[in-house]
Amino acid sequence: MNVKKILTNKLVFMCLISANIVFSQDLKKIPLNNKLQVLNGKAFFIFPHQAKNEARGTSIMAAPKNMETETRIICDFKEKRVVFFAQELFKIGTHSLFEEVSKGNNEILTYSRKILTNKDSIYSILSTPINPKEGESGMLVNKLIVKVQDGTLFEIMAYISPQAYPEKEKYMEFTENVFKTLSKGNRTINLKPRTENISLEMNHQYNIHLPANYSYTVDLTHDFKVTNFYKYTDYNTKSSEITFYSGSYPSSFARKYKKPGIPTKGFFLKQEIEWYLYENDQSILKEVIISYEDNTDLHIAITTEDKTNLEELTKIVESIKFLN
Repeated sequence: MNVKKILTNKLVFMCLISANIVFSQDLKKIPLNNKLQVLNGKAFFIFPHQAKNEARGTSIMAAPKNMETETRIICDFKEKRVVFFAQELFKIGTHSLFEEVSKGNNEILTYSRKILTNKDSIYSILSTPINPKEGESGMLVNKLIVKVQDGTLFEIMAYISPQAYPEKEKYMEFTENVFKTLSKGNRTINLKPRTENISLEMNHQYNIHLPANYSYTVDLTHDFKVTNFYKYTDYNTKSSEITFYSGSYPSSFARKYKKPGIPTKGFFLKQEIEWYLYENDQSILKEVIISYEDNTDLHIAITTEDKTNLEELTKIVESIKFLN
């Protein structure tokens, strides 16, 4: 799984299907009176009263979408729909954030940009497409990069359904007005160096030392658990993460790597293991699957776009201690 989490149109526009009919009004006259949180309290925005938080659907084999990594807010106006989609970027904002965002790395569209918020420890940059692209299922009309009080970044994007295309300029104005209501949340991310006791498996605790600028998320179902550790880096810098999957039938991350993995000796819980190392032009994967007598597996995968981080990531894994 790539930390950048760059969503394709196919994924994002799934949320534009089957709109519920509410009512139609002049967008300029619609009051914003419905305060909703994004990313489990990382920030708040004020929407029209009919707006609702509705997570993207998942298959029965997948864990529900993590509230700390993505939020989908749906707002319907008769047959027209606006979707606000927020996602954690696993990045840290610096004093030169506007310049970094303006570089437009890996962007397909061209944007006009401005600082929208700069108060109460909150800073945001609005990017509006100069020539919005009319997709089959939806159109991006605005996006906002937000730096919150702990220095971390998230992005919230606004899409409209095809029925709203003829009024795209009005929806650009409407979504910008929603973005202007941004306020500070009550959830912050701990990026200090620390040691934590974490349950990587269903019934076992481990002691893990995390260097500065690391955080983690947990996804849990009745029969498997996924713990992802993310290294927060500056905007436009390369990403790194560690994934622990505990359950049955783990899937290797190596499918996107054309060359076979190179076996490499290592250690986990003081036992010798054999990592497999994969590499392509974009990233490096180092993974191992450890099978247990109870027919469960522990899949450990280190993924990084920066080869210089591989040693630090490996050390985090190999220094883990079993508690109980």
